[in-house]
Amino acid sequence: MISSFGYVATVNIYEGTSVDRVYRWDKEKDMPLGINLAVKKIHVEYYPIPLRVGVLMGEDKVGLFELKTGESFSLYGYTVTAESLEFPSQNLRVGVYNDGHYVGFSETGGERNLPGDFPYDFRLVAFQNPSLKRLWIDLVLSRDGEVLAEGTSEVNSPLTWEKLSFYNTKVDVDQYGNPYAGIQITCDPGLYFVYLGFIVAGIGSVLFIVRKLYGYR
Repeated sequence: MISSFGYVATVNIYEGTSVDRVYRWDKEKDMPLGINLAVKKIHVEYYPIPLRVGVLMGEDKVGLFELKTGESFSLYGYTVTAESLEFPSQNLRVGVYNDGHYVGFSETGGERNLPGDFPYDFRLVAFQNPSLKRLWIDLVLSRDGEVLAEGTSEVNSPLTWEKLSFYNTKVDVDQYGNPYAGIQITCDPGLYFVYLGFIVAGIGSVLFIVRKLYGYR
């Protein structure tokens, strides 16, 4: 009954943007939240992904290597590590090392930070569909330019501020490839009474068992 004085609201927020209005399901309309809610960063972590990396020298094919993200292969004195594979862009980032010293990186999406005389290019030839390991978002709550709270939100671990809990319910991209997060905001004033009920029931159960075991008959 006490929880009926709370509410549930939802909103989709693009990464790097903020909103101050949410959809209140009890009122069935958009309403002010009272603060600015920003999605600072969306984090997606996958289990190691099997993939094939092609190596080119100019137009010539030098080799084809099969490995998983996080693993490395040797390339004529260099060590090449498949650091990450981003989705949905399918952008593979590889790091290049020489005798344990970091040389630079190359991304199949086009970005490259390697010496000008480095002769090799890399291509993502194939990969298996990834399995999601962890998904979380960085949130920032502010009002009039002042940060009230910031932290992470993921499944079963919301960011809590005052009486509000911010759950990450969804991460997706729009038709243009822009990532966004679905946020559920709950205000449940009866939650602590539920916890209190559990505690009272637990204490009662323990006392009942103690009385049965050690009480007088």
